[in-house]
Amino acid sequence: MLNEPFEQVRDATTPDEMRAELERLSYQDGLTRKVFDMARYRGLSGEDKYAVLSYYAMRELQALRQRTLIDLSLNVRPQVIFSSPQTREEEK
Repeated sequence: MLNEPFEQVRDATTPDEMRAELERLSYQDGLTRKVFDMARYRGLSGEDKYAVLSYYAMRELQALRQRTLIDLSLNVRPQVIFSSPQTREEEK
């Protein structure tokens, strides 16, 4: 799974293009596929489908940010400054 190519989101400038891109990616992106399948099963309107997708996308983004901050705080390396012996002699 990790070796499979990751499908990139193409640029879209209009809501119609954005909807088409989301539909295209719904076959490869797990979150989008689950939301769209759930929306079809429950008979949600298009507006409700995209509201649910936005909500879960925001939750995923917040979780990713939180994990990133935790990773950064756990992997802080002290700053080490090296100086050559020649520099020390020049300071005297």
